[in-house]
Amino acid sequence: MRAQEQKFSAPGGNGTEYVLKWFESLDEVAERFEVSVEDILSFNGLKSESEARKKKRFRIPDKSYKAEAPVSAVEAIVSAFPVVTAHDTVRSAEPVRDTAAGPAEWKGFASLNGSPVTHMALVLPFTGEGRTGSLFDFYSGVLMAVRTLGEHGVRTELEVFDYNADGERFQREDFSKYDFVLGPVNPEQAGSVLRIVSPHSFVVSPLDQKAAGMADDCRHFIQVPVNVKEQHEDALDWLAEEYSPTDAVLVFKEAGADSTVYEKGLKKRGVPYSTISYDILQGRGIIERIEKISSGAGHIRALMASENEAFCNDAVRNLSLMTHRGMEVTLYGTSKLRSFETIEPEAFHNVNLHMSSTYFIDYDVNGLKNFLLAYRALFNCEPGPFAYQGYDICSYLISTRDTFRSDWINRLENGRYSGFQTDIRFERKDAAAGLVNTAVRRVVFEKDYQVRLLR
Repeated sequence: MRAQEQKFSAPGGNGTEYVLKWFESLDEVAERFEVSVEDILSFNGLKSESEARKKKRFRIPDKSYKAEAPVSAVEAIVSAFPVVTAHDTVRSAEPVRDTAAGPAEWKGFASLNGSPVTHMALVLPFTGEGRTGSLFDFYSGVLMAVRTLGEHGVRTELEVFDYNADGERFQREDFSKYDFVLGPVNPEQAGSVLRIVSPHSFVVSPLDQKAAGMADDCRHFIQVPVNVKEQHEDALDWLAEEYSPTDAVLVFKEAGADSTVYEKGLKKRGVPYSTISYDILQGRGIIERIEKISSGAGHIRALMASENEAFCNDAVRNLSLMTHRGMEVTLYGTSKLRSFETIEPEAFHNVNLHMSSTYFIDYDVNGLKNFLLAYRALFNCEPGPFAYQGYDICSYLISTRDTFRSDWINRLENGRYSGFQTDIRFERKDAAAGLVNTAVRRVVFEKDYQVRLLR
């Protein structure tokens, strides 16, 4: 049965009263009512999905309602700093180059031909539709990269555009002068920028996985976020590498759901498997089914072929129970699993989660401590995931352009970069296609509650 819904009037507009079921996620509710999770939280004065889950009863805003984007600490400081507003040009300092000071990839390019300055544009929706505090975090990471590289003699000219407020400026701007344009966010916005840039400039998609398809027939398009398909392929490769003939391989999926990606992938790799398919409302007896299928096996290796939070929660719980019955278990999945607030972190360690992820911060990498200290001093807050993303992307693109000048795109195609949070390995499917990042980080949640980055 559907939860009861009732229209009523309230300050701020009409809303729909809703009672959240225990197995539902806020994403599912938002999709059903065609609003965003942020709109639901803002309309009800809530800060997170966990608060909504505790409250259970809340209101769904009308489609016309739009949440006010919160002002982050970074946004407040960036907005107050005249040199880095969305309508100014930022130039890095021009110190005397010290080739002994920077990483190896920033050395030895003084004799190469080409401009000694990297010209880039950053295009984001700083106002209006699509504006979020996370974009200002991303912007702060970009500024940190320009600043850090500038300290090593790498010269960058960065010009910043507000996608929603700079329409006329876009029309008269000479985009051929930029080595690359970073942004905008979604495929529609990126497409509008692609139509006006020079074929010799490159448009870099920094945040949206769904933009990857634009690289299929556009050679000067660069896609950084790794799509879900690459994560699935890596999870399959990882399982196949660790598989032993004495193991039981299980594919968990909801009844009626599609799991062909994993099933075809296992067949292709010659790994035998069994499918555990069930409806969580009729999930009794699943433990017995798992025990029967894995009887005599030395190890259960499981793949999660679902992105439904309630189902994943139940499947992880069942696998965790198997470990308490003395069975060795390893669960392979994507970073989507870690976004589910209802799954206890302890459960991921119980099932020895092997996560194929696009983003994971490597706290042991050289330079991270200095980055953190400088970021805190400049912005008076901790960097978030978007700040690391902005820093990693710009560090790689600017340093490669600065080092290899006119040959920098070819070097991107044949190179690999490992940043604080992101790995980048660009590939091009054919001569007419753009560059797409295929690098995935492997993260293990170990039994001793350590989280380890393998690569």
